[in-house]
Amino acid sequence: MNEKNNKPYYLVVGVLVAVAVVACLIYLTNAPQTPGTKTPEDRPLGNIIEGNGTVVEETVLTPDFTRPLAFADTVDAEVRTFLQGKFDGLQETLKGNSTDFNAWVALGTLRKTAGDYAGAAEDWDYIARLYPNSTIPFDNLGDLYMNFIKNYPQAEANFKASLVFNPGNIHAYQQLFALYTTYGYKTDTTAAADLVAAGLAKNPGNATLLQMQQELQTAN
Repeated sequence: MNEKNNKPYYLVVGVLVAVAVVACLIYLTNAPQTPGTKTPEDRPLGNIIEGNGTVVEETVLTPDFTRPLAFADTVDAEVRTFLQGKFDGLQETLKGNSTDFNAWVALGTLRKTAGDYAGAAEDWDYIARLYPNSTIPFDNLGDLYMNFIKNYPQAEANFKASLVFNPGNIHAYQQLFALYTTYGYKTDTTAAADLVAAGLAKNPGNATLLQMQQELQTAN
């Protein structure tokens, strides 16, 4: 089999791995099975507080999950067929339960893999608002904005939101640290040092955070 024919195979394997990782994350973080809410103070992307202190429940509009996959020109035909099959299966799930957490996370993953970044962001933003106790949509959005859309302020906002709901989410600290150092966002500020300090306050003695602290001290 030549290199050209190998390409679709490896892309399909990559998609399968991505879906498996999503499923694993959902299991490990004990994703909620029913929609919920938090207080506005704990939910930066959620409810709106009016000037008089009244809490106004945000209207969460459901994206059109039946909207066909939009493929980038670089996506091979075999990969498109694979993604379309997964998409068709999710349609049946969401028609039966339009607030299914796992299905919306997976749908966003399919759209991202197809090259529809705006569609993926819409799906994950919706599920983040509907299930505010889960860090998975925020982590996914952070990665999407940091590594694909290259919108660093949005990446930062989503990883920070993830840490609001789970201060022990070391992955989010790692991504923010990379954003402030490797990606060069806010390099002329104390953002990286402040992040590590806040992380260690919530997770004393964590080896990953201590390593970040050491890296900053060495760089200075």
